[in-house]
Amino acid sequence: MKLLNLLPLLLLLSCAKTKTDESSVSDTAKTDTVVNTSSPVSITTNNDKTDYAGVYEYGKDVEKEPVGQVTVYKQTADTYLFYIDVSNGAPSYHMGSIYGKLTVKEGKATYNNQLDYADKPCKLDFVFTGNTIKVTSGADIDCGFGNGVYADGDFTKTKTTAPDFFVNGEGTKIYFDKTTPEDYNK
Repeated sequence: MKLLNLLPLLLLLSCAKTKTDESSVSDTAKTDTVVNTSSPVSITTNNDKTDYAGVYEYGKDVEKEPVGQVTVYKQTADTYLFYIDVSNGAPSYHMGSIYGKLTVKEGKATYNNQLDYADKPCKLDFVFTGNTIKVTSGADIDCGFGNGVYADGDFTKTKTTAPDFFVNGEGTKIYFDKTTPEDYNK
């Protein structure tokens, strides 16, 4: 009978949060865990460290449709570097690309930059939802893309691992941690 009185206490202690040596846990593995003591079997994980890094794409065949890719690299908690590469497909195969920096707040960011060679600014809005980035451009912009090329579209995440580099239109690997957008765009 005394064992039955100890059972609730044992269940509570078995669900208690144990201290982990945080130096041995990677940043991606750290989560905040909340234990509901009224029901020892209910554990809720609250991880608000959304990471948008990865590779996102739309279109599959440049011979049949417009295609595009956005490579996203996490620089700080809410700052990301991105490289967007788009083509309007056959028959003209015009292309465009931009390497820039975004500050993401609540899943939204805006890239707004005046390119040296353009009369109008390049403005792109990014909305991150689940495994998708929706990119939209303003009406009166100049991002230096080829004729009839726009970055607008719904890009779906195809690679969840954080990229270290992107390959530009000339086939050169550009490492995010070694080349800033400012240096690249000189």
